[in-house]
Amino acid sequence: MESSGACGAASAHATGGRSLPSKATASCARAAEYSLRYHLHDQAAFFAERMLADEPESDEALEILVDALLRAGEAARVRWMLQDRERLSSRLQYLLAVACLRLGHYDEAEA
Repeated sequence: MESSGACGAASAHATGGRSLPSKATASCARAAEYSLRYHLHDQAAFFAERMLADEPESDEALEILVDALLRAGEAARVRWMLQDRERLSSRLQYLLAVACLRLGHYDEAEA
């Protein structure tokens, strides 16, 4: 096993000014989705965090992480992670609203 972590720390390859996900990131995505499917929420969050470490601007990785955290009952952490972000995809806006509802922040959930 590589010493660079569970999914490897291979960086994304640059092609034509666009970065492509590394093989390690793709394997983390598969592992996270598998973990979510079988209700292994903490494990899914771990793999999603590794994806975010490789690709900090990835909405896909953030969506997987937030989904896993909500399923693990960590709505406060989700709210903390998303509330000050400048832009959120529609899915992330929805997940933030779900977190706010679970925490009883109804006004914030409606915004």
